Amino acid sequence: MFISRKKYEADLEKAFQDGRESVFEQRRMDDCMREVHIRMDEVCKRLSRMEEAHRPVKVCPTEEEVTFTACSPCRCF
Repeated sequence: MFISRKKYEADLEKAFQDGRESVFEQRRMDDCMREVHIRMDEVCKRLSRMEEAHRPVKVCPTEEEVTFTACSPCRCF
């Protein structure tokens, strides 16, 4: 089958244009996904800081929680 030079160049230009658009769209989607991940990381960090700020504070242990052990050199408590 014979194809004219004009038709060949038009098809070639169309393929280049489609390729450029495809690469542009892929890069744009990659940039959007990167932005989404950065924002999600920031939200997670903020949430963890908020959770840390609202955790109950551990008070000094009661007598039941404290175990006394003697130190080995002098056997004092």
